[in-house]
Amino acid sequence: MTIEQTTLLAGLNEPQKRAVTTTDGPLLILAGPGSGKTRVITHRMAYLVQHEQISPWRILGVTFTNKAAKEMRDRLEKLVGVSESKEMTIGTFHAICARVLRIEADHLAPLGLNKSFVILDTEEQTALIKQAVKDLNLDEKQNKPTTMQALISRAKNDLLGPEQMAEQAAKYIEEVAARVYKVYQKLLRANNSVDFDDLLLLTEQLWRREPDVLHHYQMRWQFIHVDEFQDCNLPQYKLIRLLGYGTSDRHEGLGNVCVVGDDDQMIYSWRGASSENVIRFEEDFPRAKIIMLEQNYRSTQSILDAAQNVVRRNRLRKDKKLWTALGSGEKIMVYEAYNEEEEGLFTAREIMRLLARGEIEKRGDVAVMYRTNAQSRAIEEQFLRANIPYKVIGSRKFYERKEIKDMVAYLRLLLNNHDELSLKRILGGRRRPL
Repeated sequence: MTIEQTTLLAGLNEPQKRAVTTTDGPLLILAGPGSGKTRVITHRMAYLVQHEQISPWRILGVTFTNKAAKEMRDRLEKLVGVSESKEMTIGTFHAICARVLRIEADHLAPLGLNKSFVILDTEEQTALIKQAVKDLNLDEKQNKPTTMQALISRAKNDLLGPEQMAEQAAKYIEEVAARVYKVYQKLLRANNSVDFDDLLLLTEQLWRREPDVLHHYQMRWQFIHVDEFQDCNLPQYKLIRLLGYGTSDRHEGLGNVCVVGDDDQMIYSWRGASSENVIRFEEDFPRAKIIMLEQNYRSTQSILDAAQNVVRRNRLRKDKKLWTALGSGEKIMVYEAYNEEEEGLFTAREIMRLLARGEIEKRGDVAVMYRTNAQSRAIEEQFLRANIPYKVIGSRKFYERKEIKDMVAYLRLLLNNHDELSLKRILGGRRRPL
């Protein structure tokens, strides 16, 4: 064992070491919460470079958020160095697909797109859908743009075009959405723009219809790593399958696909994520090895046992036996309040009790989590009455601020003179000297 190999494997438990060193063929890593999956996936990528002598240029790492992609990049810089980590392709599905589509822009010309296409955010998509509803002389109150947007997005996540959506419509609202979808797509193309769902859809279509283009990327990214695999929707799964396996006619993928996830932590079912991903993977990659990461480094055993007893009732999951070396810990307390006001009052009193008994040093040691933003009102009211200072996490993001979006509209119009949405934003605001 070399010094580099020893360093990479130091501090890993046995299942983690197997996951890092199993580099040939498809691999499914089922990682329980707090089991060190990010460490495993980054060490595996580093192991390929340092021990297997794989060129970093051949390695792909896919995440679900920009923050996760940055964390992966930062860790790899420490493991393999800045220059080699930069050669790896690391990013979200959407970012990688956007890059592919700009490189292969010649294939988008029949769709009315060029490499300067604009990616619309949620607010801009809603504006365009409003325009589509208006063009169809539909009542906006009865056919809310947000509802149309959700139905169109769901159709795209199911790889359905407007005609297919219309054929499969089971309700009147879905028939209307299919009509809006058709006009919406025309408006997108007229603006040389795409939405986030299009990035996945267009890349899947490109690779499926252009086998030579697909083969180029199969040879480029010979070792594929996918984090949070349980949250993949159908287009994302199809992209993984195309790269790692190929099409039904040409099986030219090398099969070196490593997916890491936990079917018990699926949180994106509303946008097409499916618990069947694990089953699909095993069917499409029958040679796949399965490694369970069951040691938890974050929680106590009482928390793990409670969580397992809840999720064990779920169907279509692989059973895991999560354990920890951190001891049993405090018992979990459940309090059933009469209403939301009583729930807020209990929370405030519990914080004051913990402070009075010295069980916590400061209020900053406490985190209060709720399922929806609307639930914060009752809690905030009780905190104000009890004079408990607090900070609500989740304010408007920087790039969603009006003044920033105004400035970006100018820049986008300079880059893409077909961008009518940006022009309308500029002309629709307060008067500006020209």
